[in-house]
Amino acid sequence: MREALDKVRDEMAKANNRQIQYLGEGVTVLLQHYPHTAEAIGADGKSLKDCLTAIRNAARSGVADPATATEAILKYYGIADLGDPARLAAEVNLALCGGAPAPHPAPPPHCAPSPSAKAQAPSAFDIDALLEGL
Repeated sequence: MREALDKVRDEMAKANNRQIQYLGEGVTVLLQHYPHTAEAIGADGKSLKDCLTAIRNAARSGVADPATATEAILKYYGIADLGDPARLAAEVNLALCGGAPAPHPAPPPHCAPSPSAKAQAPSAFDIDALLEGL
């Protein structure tokens, strides 16, 4: 697994592309949660760049929702035994946003609240929120 992880991290370090970075983080989670995928992910001729192309090609035939993207990743690497792509996408996204052990100490920027986001006052119809302090 270490060789596959090093290969992914090396490609991420060389790429100046946020999509490659995010894809690499997701593939890292796959490796951590499913170590048996290391041989497929670390195989000669496989790269994050080409995997991203596979995701884009899948998106051309429809919407690239997380399940479609995950299915394209699994197909690209030839991984067939991880079950439902929608469940796997949710698992990877949860790990990336800090809901499970992740390869970095803090959630990536796409998971953090926007600095311009402001708490809104409860709606007049939100009785629970209005009665919360009583």
